[in-house]
Amino acid sequence: MKVKYMKVKYIAFDCETTGINDKCNLLTVSFITLDNDLNKIDSLDLSLKQNDGYTIYPEAMDINKIDLIKHHRHSLDLFQAKDKLLDFLRKNKGQYNLIPIGHNIQFDIKFIKSSGLLTESEYSKFISYNSIDTVCVAQFLKLSGFLNEKQSLSLVNLCTFAKLQRKPTLEHSSDYDTQMTVELLKYFKSMSQASQASQVSQASQVSQASQVSQASQVSQASQVSQASQVSQASQASPPNLPNKKRKTMFD
Repeated sequence: MKVKYMKVKYIAFDCETTGINDKCNLLTVSFITLDNDLNKIDSLDLSLKQNDGYTIYPEAMDINKIDLIKHHRHSLDLFQAKDKLLDFLRKNKGQYNLIPIGHNIQFDIKFIKSSGLLTESEYSKFISYNSIDTVCVAQFLKLSGFLNEKQSLSLVNLCTFAKLQRKPTLEHSSDYDTQMTVELLKYFKSMSQASQASQVSQASQVSQASQVSQASQVSQASQVSQASQVSQASQASPPNLPNKKRKTMFD
């Protein structure tokens, strides 16, 4: 059944893999659909197993802490995961394609496609190519002076900067990182709104000061004009001289 929400607009997602190399495997991926205000509407967590074996980078496995033996035992194969994802996308897609949100999202998009979870045509049918990347947003905030130029752009460090409530034991899991990416984007949005409100307030104060200044100048000009008119009227009126008595022959 299709979700009856006209407000469904965004889809946030994050992947955990066996490494960053193109030959590495997609292990887990989590999706959250969101409305225009970034409120959660629906979610899907997928865990994929590779029946043909895994290409593993120990450094990556040390970061995501995935126990590969347990993972393989309880995960879906590619076709099962693909069917679940397509059902999820059909249910959540509205009139327009969902706008993707992620942290370094091109990495996640690459693995969703290269793993075969979604083909290029399946991806473009449901998901927009106009993405929102919180790394790029943070980089822009650096450029704008809202973030220190030395601020790390990792998800963990940005969430620490934003004072978001973290759960270190869950970090680098796809579902948790997806949730924190959304919370980070909400924080960046609030920063922008606060800045706009401050600019409006400053503009209002400048406008009021300008109006007071103009009113003062008009008042002063009016006073000067009135004084000038009085002075001109005074100069134009003949002086009041005393009446002299005309002399007669009897004087």
